[in-house]
Amino acid sequence: MSCCRALIQRATHSPTSITPLSLLSRSFLRARPLPASSPKLILTRNLSVTRLRANSPSQSPRPAAQNQNQNLYPPPDKSKRYLFPERVVIYHAGTGRVLYLAVLKLTTVVLSAVFCGVLVPSYIAADKPLWESACLAVCGIIPLTFVAFTTAPFVSIIHVHLPPLARHSRESLSRFVRSMPPQTRLQATTLSLIAKPRVSYFTLGELRPARERWGIVNYARDTERENQARKWWNFRAVGGFNVQGSNRGVKEAWIWDAVKEKLAARGAAGSA
Repeated sequence: MSCCRALIQRATHSPTSITPLSLLSRSFLRARPLPASSPKLILTRNLSVTRLRANSPSQSPRPAAQNQNQNLYPPPDKSKRYLFPERVVIYHAGTGRVLYLAVLKLTTVVLSAVFCGVLVPSYIAADKPLWESACLAVCGIIPLTFVAFTTAPFVSIIHVHLPPLARHSRESLSRFVRSMPPQTRLQATTLSLIAKPRVSYFTLGELRPARERWGIVNYARDTERENQARKWWNFRAVGGFNVQGSNRGVKEAWIWDAVKEKLAARGAAGSA
């Protein structure tokens, strides 16, 4: 073995002689197996990788509001059974009022289509006076505009999104409602011109008491940022809400009463 090593070293260190044996020895020396990694070496590598990831500039800290929202609404544990669902009804205008408003909207749309799409063209084709055709068009446009203007803020139902910490028991729910943070998610449903439900998502901190649109709107929110994110062909976000009524038949109606008190207190503090 010593003779073989001497021959290999001579063939390797000699600058002029390049033989297959020297090439074989060089490849053999370069392809030596690495030593087995010890637990200490693995731990050192893991610590170095962790420090590099922690010091990397690509991972920028998240905004404080987003962190607060994530802390308030962490992903629910599927292994636990909650007493309350994630979305709870806290206000309902009543089935009768909602159906009446939907029928009123649809009837107004149909009458406007009959006046403006059938009667006005027939009067023009029959060479009737122009003022008669104009009166028919006004009779179809004015009711539609009035109904759309006065009934657009009408809220049919309001939901609140509960975090997992408030869904375990009624005591935890009452504690959450007493100290309800501004990041609490709310969901209000209104009716479009054709009585189609329109859902608006916002937080408790965005809602404020107001008196707008001849006193029809009693709660409002800022929709400028949301409208900027929408395309020009999309409908504008609902900024005014008309929430009124006895709210009978809703089991968790006391939550909406607490929300109203918080909003009233905030409005009084803002006016003061």
